[in-house]
Amino acid sequence: MNQEQNGYKPMSTEERLRKRKLANRLMDSLEQHIFICEGVCCIKKGNALEVITEFRDELIKNGLAEKVKLTEVKCFSRCADAGSMVVYPEGIWYQGVSMDDVKTIVREHLIGGEPVKDRIAYSRSDTGQFVRSSLFPLDEEFI
Repeated sequence: MNQEQNGYKPMSTEERLRKRKLANRLMDSLEQHIFICEGVCCIKKGNALEVITEFRDELIKNGLAEKVKLTEVKCFSRCADAGSMVVYPEGIWYQGVSMDDVKTIVREHLIGGEPVKDRIAYSRSDTGQFVRSSLFPLDEEFI
């Protein structure tokens, strides 16, 4: 079976260049990138799939869809922090994020520039290292 029989149609050089230019334009407009875990623990404890949908809706409602990219990640391996997400370029790792937190994170962090302190699991120190928040000590069960 050839590639076209599998539903694959090779792109022309012109189409490839057009898509590359579009991708570059989109990257130029990005200000932040959110990664949300959709691993088993985050789905069970944090309703990750609903949180992802709510974030997408809030980004659109607040005119941020062109400025903030949202990417779903299969697993962060941070089950102790289930409901995990990270916002770059700041490098703020949130834990326990639920539907109730989405509007607050969008309003305070993405729009206002102030991370939501009571959900931060890790943030960057002055030296650039990730530091665990004292609000959420590590759970011995997951170490």
